[in-house]
Amino acid sequence: MSNDWTDKKMRSICNFLVNSPKGTILLTFIDTLDISKTAIKVFEMIDDIVKQVGEENIVQIVTDNAANYKAAGEMLMEKHNKLFWTPPAAHCIDLMLEDLEKKIKVHELTIMKDSDDKPAMGFIYNEMEKAKQKIKANFKDDRKSYAHIWKVIDERWEIQLHRPLHAAAYYLNPQLHFSFEFRANREVMRGLYKVMDRMLDDEERDKIDLQLEEFKHERGLFGFSSTKSMRFKKTPIDWWESYGADTLELQKI
Repeated sequence: MSNDWTDKKMRSICNFLVNSPKGTILLTFIDTLDISKTAIKVFEMIDDIVKQVGEENIVQIVTDNAANYKAAGEMLMEKHNKLFWTPPAAHCIDLMLEDLEKKIKVHELTIMKDSDDKPAMGFIYNEMEKAKQKIKANFKDDRKSYAHIWKVIDERWEIQLHRPLHAAAYYLNPQLHFSFEFRANREVMRGLYKVMDRMLDDEERDKIDLQLEEFKHERGLFGFSSTKSMRFKKTPIDWWESYGADTLELQKI
């Protein structure tokens, strides 16, 4: 994860942070004042960090959503075929709200952003849908009243925030997967299998495809009462760490 900022001495600094189940740490920072901000230079800068950390240790790279960073992210995905680049969810949601404010008066719209106690990756897909349904209810299900609001949300979601990783995280989140509202629709399943195709070789993919059945049908460790009762008492990451021993390949995702 990287972000640019300017300090009190007007130096242009790019921070590189590493996020893992153990938390977020500052890995390093680079003074970018004398570095050209062309896409290729940004790509080279981030690619050096990927080499330092090790491609095998990285799933997702999150950067600024500016055109040069977006292009650099696409270059990184082309070079490193198991990595995903995404823009920051919080920034995309802020832009979405700005779009709404320009066109309509928004009384109440809450969409989850990153937080220390509830990582956004496993919840953002569901939160977007909940926000849309709340808007629909506020307008008493009158499609003519809420359709233009949904259109603004959907446009920003499709252009910037809708990523296969979000769909896969939604599917594998035990708090959501076993809820009454969970829907494994075409969009979700395509996202899940895109992640599997990109991150896994054929043998791993076949194993995980079978292990998904164990998870979906609550077999083995997934069927114990304690496993079910802890779905909302542990974070999804901790839950998988505790109860994914029967499906180790799936657990690693």
